[in-house]
Amino acid sequence: MSTRAAIAFKTEEGWSGVYSHWDGYPTSLGARIWDTIMKEFILNKGEIGIANDGSRSLQSFVDVYIKGHRGGWSSFPETCYCHDPEFVMRDGDKTQEEFMDQDHSDPLFIEWVYIIDPDMKTLTVLTHGRSKGLEHNKVVDKKTGEVRKWDSPKYAHYPVVVLSLNPDIAEPNWEAIEKKGGEISEQMSKKFETRYGRSI
Repeated sequence: MSTRAAIAFKTEEGWSGVYSHWDGYPTSLGARIWDTIMKEFILNKGEIGIANDGSRSLQSFVDVYIKGHRGGWSSFPETCYCHDPEFVMRDGDKTQEEFMDQDHSDPLFIEWVYIIDPDMKTLTVLTHGRSKGLEHNKVVDKKTGEVRKWDSPKYAHYPVVVLSLNPDIAEPNWEAIEKKGGEISEQMSKKFETRYGRSI
């Protein structure tokens, strides 16, 4: 299912990262990010790809899977938009795409964000939900000049959990994280409806 997400790294301002199209919820994308980090960059002794001799750090994950795939992912970590031949033929060169970040991503559509912090060795999971404000929309019909205005909910990202990325840490309960994210989204919807009503 096309549950859209961002795979990102921590910045001073917040986060920067790339788009991921399919299965962005924690039980799928979250688990795959965790698995890739652990197997290839933290625990790998050579069973998968190149053995980690100590030089492959969390920064290496950021460099390879985020900065090295600016076009983003159709399905992480198998199919990207910047190197897969079919997508390159269809969309052209995506290797120099701008990163999305906390100010240039739409929380209505980017439902989950996964932020790797190489310095703190953490993975932060954000979910999306309605915020306290309204978006004021206006469309002008080019033929008739008729103006249509309406209000819609603003959306924001909210923290769900901060996970430690250490070799002695057990894999998180992704179902519980996904459930908690859903509960946060539901809570924000209820707060919004209390303030603005259900009709918005």
